[in-house]
Amino acid sequence: MAASGFVGRNTELGLLRTRLKRVAESRRGVAVAIRGRRQVGKSRLVQEFRDAEQVPYLHFTATKGMPVSESLATFLAELKRSGIAANPEPLPETIGGWPDAFRLLATTLGDTPTTVVIDELPWLAEQDTVFEGALQTAWDRLLQQRPVLLLLLGCDIHMMEPSPPTTARSTGEQTTSSSIRSTRPKSVVLSASTPLRALTRI
Repeated sequence: MAASGFVGRNTELGLLRTRLKRVAESRRGVAVAIRGRRQVGKSRLVQEFRDAEQVPYLHFTATKGMPVSESLATFLAELKRSGIAANPEPLPETIGGWPDAFRLLATTLGDTPTTVVIDELPWLAEQDTVFEGALQTAWDRLLQQRPVLLLLLGCDIHMMEPSPPTTARSTGEQTTSSSIRSTRPKSVVLSASTPLRALTRI
């Protein structure tokens, strides 16, 4: 049933629940991009989903024009506040960049399915040219191996597309080509009308 004051999004909430169920069953990460114009309800949709599912979650919202160091400090503060850390060891006081931030996130995730929300993602890409590549690498190598539902709000559609093939040379001088498998996030496109228009990739 839709929450009071929040109607017309049951289909989209159901899609997110399906992705979370897939995470729980496979014990592997799933990424979903939620895109749309401002004030169309992206953050509210995620909030309703979090409240209904009651799984551990981290919700980080970027601020336009904020220095990278402050964004990282805010991310770290939200990570500490979230309580998702499975490792009892104290988290660091500072992090040096987004590659470190995503590695830290991956190490904090335990065996319990967890939702991680990165809100206003394009602003992070504007602040730091390293951000997109850091997220891509962390997803391919770390986060995809963890039971995490990664929700990317305001995400550009080209984010996290499959990586091109790379060539690896063995010690026997034989050369083989293999694709580094990368998961492009499924997409939900929000419009001003209800219900949301979900792309067929969902």
